[in-house]
Amino acid sequence: MYGLKPPVWVCVLLCVGVVSFAAVSNYRLKAKHAEYVAASESAARQLSERYREKEQELARAQAENAAEVATLHHDLDRARTSAAAQSVRLRDAAAKRARCPDPATAGLREATDDPIGVLADVLGRADERASILADLADRRGIAGRACERAYDEARQALEQP
Repeated sequence: MYGLKPPVWVCVLLCVGVVSFAAVSNYRLKAKHAEYVAASESAARQLSERYREKEQELARAQAENAAEVATLHHDLDRARTSAAAQSVRLRDAAAKRARCPDPATAGLREATDDPIGVLADVLGRADERASILADLADRRGIAGRACERAYDEARQALEQP
């Protein structure tokens, strides 16, 4: 046929076979590569979603902690206000009692009015200072516990797969 000898036809057929095999192999490699890329993108999307969910979970936990801390501070302020009002009432009652002596002990009371006033003043100042220090300690304690809770929740969320 066409004047070509059989060994040439064999070479042509072999070349066509090799080229066909290479084309099929290339197609298969491209298909496998496309599958690998799709699987990688899917895994990356899933991982990103998981991290986004953990981030949202941590944000919710921090918001809850902040709300709880605000409630604790509000309750603490209310308790301090109530205690301060009670302290003022007790001081007023003590001052009124010191100013209105019992008629039976009027002579003795006049000599001791000044030391009682000094003692009441010292105790009043000590009470105010103790109240300030207790308020500071309570606020720092609340903040410390909130920080510990936020840290523990974040660590647990990040350790989960």
